[in-house]
Amino acid sequence: MNDVYFLQVELLNNIGINHGWFTRYGGVSAGKYSSLNGKKGMDDPDDNVIKNRKRAVRGLLKGSTRELSHIIHNFEDSILTINKAGEFIGYDASITTNNKVVLSQTTADCATLILASIDGGVVGLVHGSWHTLAKEIICKTVAKIQSNTRSEIVAGIGPMICRDCYEFGPEAKQIFNSEYLQPYNKKFKVDLKKMVIDQLRISGVSSIEDVNVCTYEDDRFFSARRNGSLSGRFITLASI
Repeated sequence: MNDVYFLQVELLNNIGINHGWFTRYGGVSAGKYSSLNGKKGMDDPDDNVIKNRKRAVRGLLKGSTRELSHIIHNFEDSILTINKAGEFIGYDASITTNNKVVLSQTTADCATLILASIDGGVVGLVHGSWHTLAKEIICKTVAKIQSNTRSEIVAGIGPMICRDCYEFGPEAKQIFNSEYLQPYNKKFKVDLKKMVIDQLRISGVSSIEDVNVCTYEDDRFFSARRNGSLSGRFITLASI
């Protein structure tokens, strides 16, 4: 069996947004990349990654052979408007109004958000690392989507590391507001989820649905904190 599995939220299903946060199952990769690894450039052959991405698209879009528009993050706050397939390096968020485009990104503990207008005309992905959240990437992406629609924007929050599992060094005090920090053994636990929700609400997004899965705790998803940086990344897809 080569079935792929993914999580969805009703908030996005109800407005016709094709989307999925994919588990690690159903791919061709082996070892610490087993098996639906979506990231190139590591020990996993790129050919495996290409096959895995195609399996994800076919699983979400019922056998479709559409090509992905995949962003490769650089921990900055660059947002790309995409109207064609391909790989785009150096972006931590993407949006499209083209129903032939399938947005794609990979993560393994960072926040992964799907934003969409309720008229179904615009969809976006956000890679929410601590770097990009500190630069308010969500607020900037919402503003970019708002420039393309007058409709209300809704948000789905995918699997990400929870506060209890995310330790940060003492430098956290210089990076994050104190409301996101919990002292712990001379370090801090950092609440990225609260940061995500606060940025959404500040941006005027009040309709939010969370899959409520911690990547570190749930072995269905890749976790760099659990398995090391040289391990798999799970795929997020979205299209209108």
